Amino acid sequence: MTIALISFVLLLGIVFIFLEVFVIPGTTIFAFAGIALSGAAIFFAYKLLGSNYGHLTVVLGFVVFLIMFFLGRKLMNEDQLALKQELTGKVNELEAKVVVGDVGRSLTDLKPNGKAIFNDEKIEVFSTGAFVEKDVDLQIIKIEQNKIIVKPLNKN
Repeated sequence: MTIALISFVLLLGIVFIFLEVFVIPGTTIFAFAGIALSGAAIFFAYKLLGSNYGHLTVVLGFVVFLIMFFLGRKLMNEDQLALKQELTGKVNELEAKVVVGDVGRSLTDLKPNGKAIFNDEKIEVFSTGAFVEKDVDLQIIKIEQNKIIVKPLNKN
């Protein structure tokens, strides 16, 4: 019973290390648990069964670890354990269908940024630096990357 228990604890420790390296890296808990279980199995193999079984436990543990390591690497290369999706979207990409010269209305105060409506779309806009009150007609004067710059229209 002692050999079976030591073998189980050693295998469990190696599985925990495998999980830490290949399945859920960065948790560290499984690595510490795997190292502790493997160390305990080796310690008790030496203490309870003698040095011959202790040496055998170290060698078999190392061999099983190497086999699992290479199997894990093979699974990673075959994309069975690894997530290989790519994100194609871009951050801060302007989705509003507006052009320079469009006229709209401010929905909030612009101090210097706020919300406005252009072509039935609610978008974030920036004034040229001046404070613009709510419900003022605006005109787009510049579009820089994802930043829409507006000026108030003068009513004469």
